[in-house]
Amino acid sequence: MTMEIGDQTSLAIAMAGRIWSFCLNDIRVPEAAALASELEQIVGSIECDVVTKSIILISLAYARFATCDFDAALPVIDAILALPHKEPIVEIAIADTLRGMIEICRGDYKQGRGHFREGNEQARVLPPVSYAAVLAHSAALSRLGLFEPDDLSDEMRDLLRRAESFGDIFGIIAAQLAYGTVLLRADQSSHDEAIDVLQRARTNIAEHGVFTFV
Repeated sequence: MTMEIGDQTSLAIAMAGRIWSFCLNDIRVPEAAALASELEQIVGSIECDVVTKSIILISLAYARFATCDFDAALPVIDAILALPHKEPIVEIAIADTLRGMIEICRGDYKQGRGHFREGNEQARVLPPVSYAAVLAHSAALSRLGLFEPDDLSDEMRDLLRRAESFGDIFGIIAAQLAYGTVLLRADQSSHDEAIDVLQRARTNIAEHGVFTFV
């Protein structure tokens, strides 16, 4: 419909949403990358507000990140962070988090960890769903041995509490995965609780078809 009426902004937003769904829910990353290439062809001609532009660009950055095309992801991340944002939004937090993860993967651990922490700090003032989506990346790095699980367990417990209180299933699954992953690698006495939390996450993923890629 948006193509028929020539509404490029609405088309770009729809494409961005589809890219996220391909990456997170459908495990169709190659298709997300192909759609991102199509989106790149029109995004430069779109005139919209800063928040909308950030929403569109972060989907491009994530699609490139998901295919490990770091050279393509970084300029998009820089473009998001260069926009004149007036207030915290989840796209900024994710952009800093992704940049940090890319830098860490490339061996620039010190700078990468700094950007990663910036993303986490920004996420703490966001709504529970956004907070969970960003901090779930901390659990991923703890699996790689780049963060001490015991240092994260209290915050991840609070993350899960906030997500469950808010009630959004995506946020709950993200928080369950983050908390369960950290607990599994923390104090051995938490092992049974970790398995329980992760099993609940798996049940929710199967039931709702959300966050399937994890």
